[in-house]
Amino acid sequence: MAPDKFHVFGSIGTVSEFEATDDWKLYQERLEQYFLANAIEEGRKVPVLLSVVGLNTYKIIKDLSDPVLPKDRPCTEICDLLNGHFSPAVSVFRKRIEFYNLRQGEVETCGNWYAKLKNAAIECKFGAKLNDVLKDKFVSGLRAGKVLDRLCEEDPETKTLKTMVELALKYESTVVNSVRDINVVNTYKGKNYRHYVDKKAPKNYKNMGNEKATTATTGAAKLGPSTTSKAACFACGKSNHKFSECRYKEFICNVCKTKGHLAKVCKSRKNSYKVKSNNYVNSEETQKLDSLGMDFINMFSLNEVNFCEPFIIKMLVNGVQLEMELDTGAGVSVLPENILKGKLRMYEIKPTFVKLKAYDGAIIEPIGEVEMCVDYKSIKKKCKFLVVSSDNKPLVGRDIMAEFGIGVNNLINVNSRKLNLDKLLHEFKDIFSEEIGTYNFEKINLKLKPDSSPVFVKPRTVPFAFKVKVEEELSRLEKEGVITLVDNNDWGTPLVPVLKNNGEIRICGDYKTTVNKFLEDVKHPLPKVEELFVALQGGKTFSKIDFRNAYNQLVLDEETSRLLAWSTHKGIYLVNRLPYGTKPACAVFQKIVEKVLLGLKNTMNFLDDVIVTGATDEEHTDNLKAVFSRLKEAGFRVSLSKCSFFQEEIHYLGHIICAKGLKKDKSKMEAIRLAPRPQNVHEVRAFAGMVNYYGKFIKNLSGLMEPIYQLLKKGQQFIWSDKCEKVFCKAKELMCSDDILVHYDPSLELVLSCDASQKGIGAVLSCILPGGIEKPVTYISRVLNETEQKYSVIIKEALAIFWAVRKLNQYLPGKKFILRTDHKPLLAIFGEKKGIPVMAAGKLQRWAMFLAGFDYNIVYIKGSENGAADGLSRLPLKVKEEDLGEDYLKFVERSCPIDACMIRVETKKDRILSAVLSVINGDSVLEEISAEMNTFINKKNELYVEEGIIMWGYRVVIPKVLQEGLLNELHGAHMGAAKMKNLARTYFWWPNLDKDIEKFVSSCILCVEARPNPPLAKLIKWPDSVGVFDRVHIDFLGPVSGKMFFVLTDAFSKWPEIYEMPRTDAKFMIDKLKDIFARYGLPNKIVSDNGPQFVSAEYREFCHRNGIRVITSPPFHPSTNGAAENAVKTFKACLLKFIKDSSKFMSVSSVISRYLFNYRNTPHWVTGECPSMLMFGRKVRTRLDLLREFGGRKDDQFKNFKGKREVEFEEGEMCFARDYKNPNKRSWKKGVVEEVLGKRIYLVRILESNVVWKRHLDQMIKSGDFYRNPSENIDYENELNSDVGKQLDDELEKEIVKEKLDLVLGEASVETPKSDEIGRCERRPGLRGNIKKVIKLDL
Repeated sequence: MAPDKFHVFGSIGTVSEFEATDDWKLYQERLEQYFLANAIEEGRKVPVLLSVVGLNTYKIIKDLSDPVLPKDRPCTEICDLLNGHFSPAVSVFRKRIEFYNLRQGEVETCGNWYAKLKNAAIECKFGAKLNDVLKDKFVSGLRAGKVLDRLCEEDPETKTLKTMVELALKYESTVVNSVRDINVVNTYKGKNYRHYVDKKAPKNYKNMGNEKATTATTGAAKLGPSTTSKAACFACGKSNHKFSECRYKEFICNVCKTKGHLAKVCKSRKNSYKVKSNNYVNSEETQKLDSLGMDFINMFSLNEVNFCEPFIIKMLVNGVQLEMELDTGAGVSVLPENILKGKLRMYEIKPTFVKLKAYDGAIIEPIGEVEMCVDYKSIKKKCKFLVVSSDNKPLVGRDIMAEFGIGVNNLINVNSRKLNLDKLLHEFKDIFSEEIGTYNFEKINLKLKPDSSPVFVKPRTVPFAFKVKVEEELSRLEKEGVITLVDNNDWGTPLVPVLKNNGEIRICGDYKTTVNKFLEDVKHPLPKVEELFVALQGGKTFSKIDFRNAYNQLVLDEETSRLLAWSTHKGIYLVNRLPYGTKPACAVFQKIVEKVLLGLKNTMNFLDDVIVTGATDEEHTDNLKAVFSRLKEAGFRVSLSKCSFFQEEIHYLGHIICAKGLKKDKSKMEAIRLAPRPQNVHEVRAFAGMVNYYGKFIKNLSGLMEPIYQLLKKGQQFIWSDKCEKVFCKAKELMCSDDILVHYDPSLELVLSCDASQKGIGAVLSCILPGGIEKPVTYISRVLNETEQKYSVIIKEALAIFWAVRKLNQYLPGKKFILRTDHKPLLAIFGEKKGIPVMAAGKLQRWAMFLAGFDYNIVYIKGSENGAADGLSRLPLKVKEEDLGEDYLKFVERSCPIDACMIRVETKKDRILSAVLSVINGDSVLEEISAEMNTFINKKNELYVEEGIIMWGYRVVIPKVLQEGLLNELHGAHMGAAKMKNLARTYFWWPNLDKDIEKFVSSCILCVEARPNPPLAKLIKWPDSVGVFDRVHIDFLGPVSGKMFFVLTDAFSKWPEIYEMPRTDAKFMIDKLKDIFARYGLPNKIVSDNGPQFVSAEYREFCHRNGIRVITSPPFHPSTNGAAENAVKTFKACLLKFIKDSSKFMSVSSVISRYLFNYRNTPHWVTGECPSMLMFGRKVRTRLDLLREFGGRKDDQFKNFKGKREVEFEEGEMCFARDYKNPNKRSWKKGVVEEVLGKRIYLVRILESNVVWKRHLDQMIKSGDFYRNPSENIDYENELNSDVGKQLDDELEKEIVKEKLDLVLGEASVETPKSDEIGRCERRPGLRGNIKKVIKLDL
């Protein structure tokens, strides 16, 4: 079961038990900070408080709290009780008296004096006057001296307290540096050190109190009065120059690790100044002095004029080079315990009865003594050292000086050489600055092979934990001009963030995936050993100069800068300097440096190392000066910390060059010569395989190896006999002989074979001779340390490759070689055409980046064919290697406070992870692969073990039992799944992590309650309507300008209806629906939202009675009723535009009418037809149709017109014209055609009234049709009502409308109404009857 609560955060800081003598207020303040730092909740404060205060204080709390138990009181009450108990009443005046009586001590610094005043003023309650009181007391309480004199010069009214304190500290620093304590002796009795630093011990020294003695040890030498008139340099302590001219101002202090001064003048040194010279004396000499009654010499602080730099020499102690201090006053040689354990190997500390007595009489008891092999100037001797508990330099006493003939004259020469060198380094201090150098003479251009196409690889995903550091590094490089941000580029190389040894991030371009395969090789040979020997021949000592950021000092031209551009998550960066990892970089740099140093005497460079020598020290110094001058002129920068000067010999390509000439370097055969004897059958088999690998070069090998072969027989007991030992030594001797081992030849192809075992790693560098014969050049091997032995198999094998290439670095740069391994997965990681693995271990990434600078072809060979390297790895040398740096686990622990111990324990308990752990460590092999194991099997080349924890790249693999706790921790702030995934991918992993996070977030009730709507669902269509008014959608719009509108739209035809609504209740809405349904019929379905009108009982009853199905959308989801919503939106937009258009004032009803008229007669984008066409089956006529009324339309009118009468009248012809005097009773009047106006229009003069009427042919008849008695009045009413009369009547009315005739009503001639007025009259009932009149004609 998973724990209920999982705390990833560990305890920050500790709180000690409270003692009665402590200050409770200070303790309470610390306790409150502890609560804050550890996020302790209010409910847990009391248990924590009662747990940390201690038993005695708990008893006091219980007594003060009685009768209530302490656990039942809040934390504030308990603190108040203790505050009242431990903080008795204070007399303010008494405290002020004590404050005003304070004086600065004789050896008290100004900083300590100010702190003492601040502390004393706490209970004085000075209030707002505190700063003024402190300022006065700070100055008036200073002891008499230069600091007080300087402060008295200032005006107290214008200077603040802060200003006065800073001024005192600065002036005190100037005064202190005028005197330096140089040769302080560090002594101790047992393990307690005492430091005497006064120039002269006070007479009453032994009677001093503890307080004064302690104070004297911390600062007496610092604050003593100045004994010189000139201020000392802050960097070195000397007074013969200014700080700005000091050559040590750029040095890094060995104490505080900051730049700008030496350790001897460091202000942060603990327990006063460290020992400058230990100066131990032989106990026998001490006894002689005692017997003679002589006094011991007390070495206290000396004047600067007596100072002399210590004599430092370099010796090889058990194969490790150490800087050792020569001391002619010491009778024995001494090794500090920390150096013995930290740097040396294969030692045994033996007990000793010797005791040392220092100059002050203190007895020093050594831990023991060790015997070491010391190599000095090619002379090797066994020497004894006493081991002491000290952190100073190893001390060479008179015993070892006598063994190696080191005399005073030699020391003087060494010191003179050092002074000359220091002067030279100061003169050329610019080339040792930390800024990146810039080669001035030319820019580098890298050529592409023909037909090369640009390759741009998208940026790789940067782990969340690395992103900030990567961006900071990019900003730094851009600021320094190494890279430049651009918008686009054809080439793009991805970056890989790699953890450096110190835990920082280094960004590297993975050029193996992009440009390297297209670059032309630069053919420039590296110097041969013979050439180097000729150049350096005759040299006495040798110096090596190492470039700082070698390749980056070469500037690229614009074309190459674009070629090597980086693609990053922040954009594309052009690379302005030659980066590491490009294939021709080695040859290009070698060529440039050779050109710069061309013609210099006794000088030769090998890549970024320049070797300089000379026949004498003076000549050597002159040659160095010439080299420095050339480098400065070229703009190069040199790393001083990596340079070495005036060395006795140098190692190069398997040879040693020294003053005596060229000799073979025995270290290249040490791996064979010093190989340990086999301890079991497996190691015997490995050794036999290594020898057999070169067996063809050894005569009678089977006879020689017979005793060892016997041990390999089945059932043979393993007994290492004398014969076996002799054969073992003989075989090693043969392996190192010239018959097998050959010298390095750059013209031959190189092969590097590497292998790893459980206990060691080994490699053989070989040359392929003509004829395909392979012979070794050098052997190397070493044991794996305790941490490395826990590595997974793949990391051990990778370590063997990385270590071998770095160890044999002189042989491999600038030359293509074959890299052999018997571990096939490494081909995918270190393959010359493979990119740097992103999810590999931090070590693998660093090693892959290192190998990217070499030109190699990695090949796989069977383990049985890799006998030489396999044997070396199983019989490795015990060599102490430098730390290979941190891996991702420590980075994760720093970035995320995760309990690694808990993960380590639960990993072993987890059924799946314990099996994975066993397989990675090589302890077992999977016999059956379950489904749960498949995920891990797929990542087998990326998983590794770091301190018992399984890692996948930079992520920790979490056991099942801890997964829920980590999910709780991730979800502590209730972040969403996406953010949790990003954060989790930064630190840890397990199978199906993303799915688990999604399930966890979805199951969080608080998150679900607060989460927004999910992503919109995919749209689906309403079922197609089967016809008009099958389904209608309704909704309300408004208020708009204080008005509400009811909108309806038909789903089939898109026919809209819009009504302005005085009210929006169900009753008014139903009235509008009735009006619509009365004209178009009842729909089958009505769709609406959930407004109160649409869910009312009245509305539902109305729909139920009419057989209409009611459909409502889900609440707050308007898109379901999208048709109505769109109709509302479209009309609202139109309405708002009409409201804003002040030029067209229209009523709301007019706006609605115009909108509906246009919308109904416009093709809809969904149906492609006008709503009116789908609604009525015809198109409604609009004003735009007038544009098309011509031609064919008129012909159709003529064709369809029913009139057939064709009659003509002539002027003077008698006729009858229609009389319209009485519209209800029309008649005819006889007249004469007076004028023909057109084919159908005539002017007729009426005979009866002598007036002229204008009549159409349809309003006239010929007079010859009637034969009546002229004296009779004929009533033609019945005839007018006949069919012919009616037809003539209708035609006459139409003609009157069209021609705007003047009607004569009654007997008088009056103007007829206008056509529009007549039209209105025609629509009135009975109009036709009113126009009729009895017509009386004279016969």
